[in-house]
Amino acid sequence: QTSATVKVSFLSLAQKELDDAVAWYSEQASGLGIEFLDELDRAVRRAATFPLSCPEIEPGIRRCLVT
Repeated sequence: QTSATVKVSFLSLAQKELDDAVAWYSEQASGLGIEFLDELDRAVRRAATFPLSCPEIEPGIRRCLVT
């Protein structure tokens, strides 16, 4: 498997949903919003560095789940 680095960007609607999710997690427990962002950052970096490691769900579209 060949690794390639790709540029990642979020649509403005996705950024709004992300901001809302971080706020919600932060309300649930102290530091949880930051933990969520850390996990998202790891998933995005992994997908950007190794895009072929993510399953293709449609032609040209891959999914990387945050765990």
